[in-house]
Amino acid sequence: ETTFVYVTHDQEEALTMSDRIAVVHRGVCLQCDAPEVLFRRPHTRFVAGFFRGSNVLEADLVSAGGNGVMLRLAGQPITLSAHGALSFPQSRVAVAVRAENVHVGESARGRRVVLGGRVIDVVYRGTNVDHILELGDGQRIVATSTQREIDSSAQAVSVGFDPEDAVILED
Repeated sequence: ETTFVYVTHDQEEALTMSDRIAVVHRGVCLQCDAPEVLFRRPHTRFVAGFFRGSNVLEADLVSAGGNGVMLRLAGQPITLSAHGALSFPQSRVAVAVRAENVHVGESARGRRVVLGGRVIDVVYRGTNVDHILELGDGQRIVATSTQREIDSSAQAVSVGFDPEDAVILED
């Protein structure tokens, strides 16, 4: 068995070639994990932002207990798993949700977390369409789909995701 250490800034290359990836920032390893875990379950804002497509949202911490963490996101109560990420006392937390796990319009209504929002822009990118939205509290969120989900002229829309697709960040 041979071990290779390969240094790259090419995210796709790192994700496809690696058994494990270490994200290093300012000489500190922030997270070392399997590619899919690192991509879908980042621990910090930097790691979430490193792999394009993560929305990082601010939420108020309401309570934490055995059933998870109760948050208020854009005025709506939601419950997420903490996975040991919280250090008390804190009143605000950051939540990461990948853009491909955010749904808008009709497809949002079947999700367990549904928030109100409004359309800012719809950007066609070839194989994907980004729906840029603003939540009721002014935070921006992007929903990425393989097709246009809403008309760019639409004003009020539903924005949804499932709790298992959201992760509470450590910072």
